[in-house]
Amino acid sequence: MPDVELPAGRHVFAMNEIRSGSGGLIRAVLLRNRLFAERAGVQPTLLVLRPYPDYAERRAALVEEGLLPASTPVLSVFDHLRVAPPGVAPDDAPGLAPLPGTRAIEESYADGSPFRTVHRHRGTGDDAAWDYRRPDGTVHLRVVAGPIGATTDGGPRARLVAPDGRVVRTFRSMPAFHRHHLDQLFPAPGPVFVYLDSRVTVPLVLPAPAPRFHTVYVLHNQHTTRTRRWDSPMSASYRAALDRLPELGALVTLTDRQRDDVRLRFGEVSHVFAVPNPVLPVAVPEPRPARDPRRLVVVSRMAPQKNLGDALRAFRLVLDARPGSRLDVYGDGPERPVLEALLVELDLTAAVTLHGFRPLAEADLWRASGFLLTSRFEGYPLATLESLAHGCPVVAYDIRYGPREQISDGVDGYVVRSGDVAALAERAVRLLDDPALVARMSDAALQKAADHGPDRFLRDWQRALEGVVALAPRRTRLEEVRLDVTTLTLPVPSGRRRVSLARSGGRLRVVLGDHPVRFAGRLAVRGRGEGGSADLGDAVVTLTALGDVGGTHRRLPLQVTRERDGFTVELRSTTRQLFRGLGRRATRVRLRLDLVWENSSWQVLLGDGARWSRPTLRSPATLAVRRLQRARRRLRRLLRSRGPGPTPR
Repeated sequence: MPDVELPAGRHVFAMNEIRSGSGGLIRAVLLRNRLFAERAGVQPTLLVLRPYPDYAERRAALVEEGLLPASTPVLSVFDHLRVAPPGVAPDDAPGLAPLPGTRAIEESYADGSPFRTVHRHRGTGDDAAWDYRRPDGTVHLRVVAGPIGATTDGGPRARLVAPDGRVVRTFRSMPAFHRHHLDQLFPAPGPVFVYLDSRVTVPLVLPAPAPRFHTVYVLHNQHTTRTRRWDSPMSASYRAALDRLPELGALVTLTDRQRDDVRLRFGEVSHVFAVPNPVLPVAVPEPRPARDPRRLVVVSRMAPQKNLGDALRAFRLVLDARPGSRLDVYGDGPERPVLEALLVELDLTAAVTLHGFRPLAEADLWRASGFLLTSRFEGYPLATLESLAHGCPVVAYDIRYGPREQISDGVDGYVVRSGDVAALAERAVRLLDDPALVARMSDAALQKAADHGPDRFLRDWQRALEGVVALAPRRTRLEEVRLDVTTLTLPVPSGRRRVSLARSGGRLRVVLGDHPVRFAGRLAVRGRGEGGSADLGDAVVTLTALGDVGGTHRRLPLQVTRERDGFTVELRSTTRQLFRGLGRRATRVRLRLDLVWENSSWQVLLGDGARWSRPTLRSPATLAVRRLQRARRRLRRLLRSRGPGPTPR
């Protein structure tokens, strides 16, 4: 019997590609696949969407490394079409047009059989089209290059081709191509759970080709930029994926905090779940290796996100304080030349070793006294979990997301403010100076890793997938939402601020700018339940005050009345009440109206994003003094403008 029973159906992990030596995302996907297969009684299929001729070799390497069970099939759409029945072309079907002005470059599989022909422009060197070939050399698929929504020859993006060279079927876009073949590869009956682990694959698969497909997008990384708050800008690729949120069967984040941030931004929809990454239990060596009181370690991809320059700068401070210390860095990537130059600049070449990628680097975590994580952002880093599983305390930046959820500060590691190199170094020195502290934290780290074991991971996935199945008959689609505003008190200019009295802190205060705020309107909603059991009466309408500093927010008391095809809404408040709970730093506030109906949501900022200013509180005496001072200044300016008086005789 499996440890956990997942909902019945086929489980498909749709990925751009797979390869040995990959980063955390592909490793996390392969670990999920392994646990589903070995402990949940399902047989996932890895569906790769990018065309490469060496997937058989890549699969063999992953099986040899123990990352992929030998029973897991790896299916490429392009390899499938190579041997699939071609279909019958209509009598009037055109053949493939020639590609003038290009030169042909042939690519083959490892056994020498044809893979594809790349047609490259002679002048620009850009690819014009790709012809994918059957074992006998005939073309089975042509894909034409060009920007989104256009092709170099003005025709469809993808064209299936019969052995006689005639076009069997065309697709206007690669998403249409992939959705069609997803439907063909996993035919009815029965549900199909399609896991999308890259934001790039989401637009390729959505909308799902049929109701039996439950698409699950797993968000592996931070989705915002700049300040990385819930309301910070999103990159274009994440925006393209998350704008499709209503179409997903589920969105899965790796932390509760990111789940809450997504729902705060897009509305509290019912199909967002949190499933943290797991870590496999590691056998503790007996006797346990002694930890080197002068050794720290980093295991990371060398990429800008990982911010390894801060790890080297922190270690420079550690080395100054504790000569003889060493730092071992495992991993590789595009930033390696930059880091090598920084080692020379910081005079660390004798104390820091860049080992490159080593599959078994985690074993060295048994001997280090601390692990450093200096990433700018993460989703739920596997490297820190693996460090905890080897009893190695972690010193990490407090970033979105992961370290705060994984590490109990002062118990099994330390969490310091992001970018505080000095604090990172100081915590590392604490570990190097106190082997007894390291021993206590090591035991606590092993317990923390046990809390992230496979059992909890599979139960979390069971809960999420059961939620997807339960939501299916209640899924909704909003076709139109219109807000007709009947009353809205817009912000008052500062020169016309209202004066009133109020008590604050037990004292009487003069309040400047506390104006009434009235909002009333009607929401007309047109939509439908996709599964037949959705009721608009289950929709939730809310109004939220959004502060201008730190992402602060607060739900406001909105009166909502259900009508036949919508809702009436009303707010009676004051500008002072709008700012309650937003902190003292917030000086302006916007009002956002939300409608959430199961998986669908709609939002609008009132007054086209108008901003209400915070009222100011003054004591009566202070206000009187300030008004007298302003009167004096006006009088002086008036006297200066008139110039000196007549000279007496």
